[in-house]
Formats: sequence, structure tokens, C-alpha cells
Amino acid sequence: MVEWNNMEDKKAIGVLKELLEKELLSREEKEAVTTALGVLLLTVHTSESYLKQQKAKKQENSGS
Repeated sequence: MVEWNNMEDKKAIGVLKELLEKELLSREEKEAVTTALGVLLLTVHTSESYLKQQKAKKQENSGS
């Protein structure tokens, strides 16, 4: 059974970047880490955009 650690997204991004900088990974491993990093960055950006839109919509509906 897999146990998931709920690491903060920004911390996970930092860890993945450090892995790439160490240059200990094979080409295939670097590609996997780069792909994971891209997906994580996209997810963080999308989440932040969604939250900003929701906040703006809430302020608009409240008349602020």
C-alpha cells in the first residue's frame, strides 16, 4: 500500500529542482523529474488562478 506524504507544493518544487541540479540522475530520470515538475508547476498556477478568480467573483457579488 502506498502512503502519500502531503508535502507543500512549493517545497516539492524546490526538492525536484535540487534533484535536477545534482546531476546524479540518468537521462530518463531527469526527463521524469522535469515532467513531474512541469505538471506540479501547472497545477500550482492553475490553483492560484482559480482562487484569485473566486475571490474576485465573491468581491464583485458582495458589491466591494
